[in-house]
Amino acid sequence: MWLAIVLAAVPLTKTQQAWRAQALTAGERLQSAGKDGCEIALQTAFVLHATKPELVEKQNAKAEFMHLVLQAGPKDAFDLAYVYDRDKDALVGARINALPKGWVIAFSDASRILVSDPKRCVYALDTKQPFAATVLAQ
Repeated sequence: MWLAIVLAAVPLTKTQQAWRAQALTAGERLQSAGKDGCEIALQTAFVLHATKPELVEKQNAKAEFMHLVLQAGPKDAFDLAYVYDRDKDALVGARINALPKGWVIAFSDASRILVSDPKRCVYALDTKQPFAATVLAQ
């Protein structure tokens, strides 16, 4: 509840609002994730947009960058950045900024990336629909 109040007090772009709303949903999912480390990692990546936006949200005059960061260790992470056009307020692309050693990516179709980590987590990430991310296997 307090997080919703804090978020309401800060002026946000539509993109930031959407990512904050997803962060709240992810927070609820975390409470029911149990011991599923893969699901915890994925939902935590979204929660960071509410708890540490300075780490996962960047912008310049023309674009906003929303990072989906999956921790690989204390100093290493997978980083998929979603790029939004600020004038159009629209998602225009995605890019992989970091791929930790031992992680593997595969493209299952034009907009879907499968990401596998050494712990055998497999994440399905969508470059056109960031909130459609799921865990396929552990």
